[in-house]
Amino acid sequence: MIDISDGAALGPIYVDKGGFRKLSNYHNAYVDGFATIFSTTDLAYRATKAKAIAPLFSSAAVHRDRECLYQSVERFIQDLHESIQRSKGRPVDLQKHTRALGLDVLSSYLFRHRLSRTQEQIKAGSMIPWLDVIVDLGQFFYLPPWLSRLCVPAWSRSRPQAHREANASQLVQEYTTSAARDPETKSNTFQSRLLKQGIAKEEIAAECKSMMVAGTHSFGGVLAMTLWNLARHPTVYDRLRAEILGSGGSKMDAQRLPYLQCVIKEGLRLAPANATRLPRAVPGSGWHFDGHYFPPGTVVGVAAHQLFFNPQVFAQPTVFLPERWLDASLEMQRDLVPFSLGIRQCLAKNLATAELFAAVEKVVEFDLLKGAKPVKETIEIWEWFNAAVKGNTIDLIWPNHESDVRPNDQRWDDD
Repeated sequence: MIDISDGAALGPIYVDKGGFRKLSNYHNAYVDGFATIFSTTDLAYRATKAKAIAPLFSSAAVHRDRECLYQSVERFIQDLHESIQRSKGRPVDLQKHTRALGLDVLSSYLFRHRLSRTQEQIKAGSMIPWLDVIVDLGQFFYLPPWLSRLCVPAWSRSRPQAHREANASQLVQEYTTSAARDPETKSNTFQSRLLKQGIAKEEIAAECKSMMVAGTHSFGGVLAMTLWNLARHPTVYDRLRAEILGSGGSKMDAQRLPYLQCVIKEGLRLAPANATRLPRAVPGSGWHFDGHYFPPGTVVGVAAHQLFFNPQVFAQPTVFLPERWLDASLEMQRDLVPFSLGIRQCLAKNLATAELFAAVEKVVEFDLLKGAKPVKETIEIWEWFNAAVKGNTIDLIWPNHESDVRPNDQRWDDD
């Protein structure tokens, strides 16, 4: 496989004429034996599913149902505030709360299927072992599928928390199976739209699981890292808070705040959900790029980590510096592709972006990061297919916490 660290390769590999062909490695990302919207290599089959659910993710749809989104954010703010109050100087894991927010949005906005009896168990962290094992499977992504099938079962049994992971998997299975039955009584949901395309309920449940991984782990990691960086940089935090407090706080207006836009872009850059390359095969005609010829079948890819931390494009690439986006170069704008590109880009990017803006806006508005300090000076990442935090926590402490503002004391209504 050849890694290309030049953003000029993004268009030919992933966009032009539908991009280069996906490899059979994506079969390693099947869920319960099903090819999902993400993992299928069949563009026509993907298009059938994508066309069905795309309207749920349009900017207009997200804006129209913003009340549902903000109700989830309100619960997130209240839960985080309570954890801070109870912490008494002990670490608070941001990722636990940001993942719960992602799951809440999925269940209430996308699936329209509340978590019923499993809700509190899952929100309290019972699903995390399932999520962690799915993410950890990313280390096998680049193996040939036949070899992955040989390795994964023994690896799964040898894990120290295999029993907890099995229990968590059962909870998730119960929820997604129940959600997949919902289309019989509900309309305009993720599940009902797939059912109308003739997708079997078992496969719909698998798609729900795939969406849960992206909507909790990927989203939760970016949001947690962004909040962690804001706590590390009080000058940035104060500037952002001044902008938010001066904006009036009307829902969805947050995406028009210039400095908040910079903070979100920098957060996405420093915490790529898929840090590693997305492999593709050079087509039969071969490919010429930057003075080099790549024969047909050559496996090539561009890794987000290589682009996002390229010092030739991003000066001081490891530094959280939102100001860089106030005067972004064309190369910076080209190379920041947190949701990928082309016809295979993340369908949920509008929803995820709205979540990020709403959550960061409200955390800062309620001053929840006041006095917060990072437990560690750096967060290390496993660069598997899905980026994973070493140690599985993103912790802050509030050594001398005094709450000046309670979330319930402020109104969440539109002006």
